[in-house]
Amino acid sequence: MKAKSLLGVALLSSILFLQGPAALAATTSQADSKADIEFLENDGPTNPKDPLEPKEDEDWEPEDEDEITGNKGPLSIDYISNLHFGKVKMSGNVSSFFAENTVNKDTVTKRPNFVQVSDHRGSGAGWTLTVQQDTPFAVADGSAKIEATTLSLLNGYVNSVNNTGVDVRPVASQSIVIKPGAGAVKVSGAAGDGTKGMGSWTTAFGDTDEKGLESVKLTIPANTKINKAAYSTTLSWTLTDDPSN
Repeated sequence: MKAKSLLGVALLSSILFLQGPAALAATTSQADSKADIEFLENDGPTNPKDPLEPKEDEDWEPEDEDEITGNKGPLSIDYISNLHFGKVKMSGNVSSFFAENTVNKDTVTKRPNFVQVSDHRGSGAGWTLTVQQDTPFAVADGSAKIEATTLSLLNGYVNSVNNTGVDVRPVASQSIVIKPGAGAVKVSGAAGDGTKGMGSWTTAFGDTDEKGLESVKLTIPANTKINKAAYSTTLSWTLTDDPSN
């Protein structure tokens, strides 16, 4: 019995030794620290990204350097592909021509023609991107014009490094028809619901390189007088903070 009593005391002492410090510990000192941050307006330019495979640490470097607009934020058009239809043969019939894909000068990667906009306002208030053609295709000295062209931008596809799902994506128009002097048409837009279209977003015409080759079409009607010469026009793109357009 004496041995059992001693053993019990020893076990109890061991339990108290093991549990005592934790069980008896009390707060002897407490203090608070602070963390803070101040947000400033993002008023600088934003570099374009690959419209199909955007990566945070890689910018799109176009062959046509003027495709990078240099526009500054917080709401900005950052990049617009020039549309190159190449050298084609004249015809008195209805003729349709497709634009070449845009090219990255560093990697020689070809991608569908695209436009990039950035919304760094932090409000999620939405936006609308439109395009219009005010003047017809014409030769450099203005002596010849093609009045009745139709420029079609098809298969709009939005993408972003921030593309985590439909809850954040803006919406692209699937069939955009542009005629000289016909006014602005919507390209893409983000609803002002506080979540969509924030950050940088590309709108490409075609969701693959192959699709891009059939998504920007110039149509010239039959019986159109055309000179043997180079013709060009200007497209005007407008980004507004009104998501209802």
